[in-house]
Amino acid sequence: MKKYVKIITIMVMTTVAMPLVAQNSNPLLQEWKTPYQTPPFSQIKNEHYAPAVKEAIKEAEKNIEKIIDQKEAPTFENTIEALQLASRKLDRISSVLFNLNECNTDSEMQRIVMELTPKLTRFSNSVNMNPKLFERVEKGAEAWRRGDIETYGRLSFETAGLDRCRQKDPCPGGRSASLRKCGGSGQSASGPLLRRRTAARTA
Repeated sequence: MKKYVKIITIMVMTTVAMPLVAQNSNPLLQEWKTPYQTPPFSQIKNEHYAPAVKEAIKEAEKNIEKIIDQKEAPTFENTIEALQLASRKLDRISSVLFNLNECNTDSEMQRIVMELTPKLTRFSNSVNMNPKLFERVEKGAEAWRRGDIETYGRLSFETAGLDRCRQKDPCPGGRSASLRKCGGSGQSASGPLLRRRTAARTA
């Protein structure tokens, strides 16, 4: 009996340890200690992409949940900036994958892209069409319009691309339908705002 218990214990420990080993050995999931943090291309192999993307999606989903679940009122830092940083690892991995597929592709790389693209699109749409996240961003926009948030400078939640869904041509079906029309293609709804946040803060 003790023998079987020992075997089961070893199997469980091995199962738990495998993802950690994979993460430690996958250059796409590691910190890049290269000049200017450039990708370590010589270390990256095709088999690294799928597990790296899956792990990064899980991490990004947890970060999105933290944004939604926080009790503090929405601010630029805890909502918009946090949303930009939520998928930083996933964005980095995707950038390597798609850029190499453009300039140094082969049949295996194309197969990987075809396998991972639906997963990436599904994640992007789950963010763009998340009603709780939309509600939090909208509350921040309303606070900015009232003048309750001073730290935004000249930049508002409106430039995140959400408000245009509710203006002259409102989308039938409520907020989710609006998000599908404006952000369902996979582009982050907060992208236009986030790309200009640094310039606005220094202006």
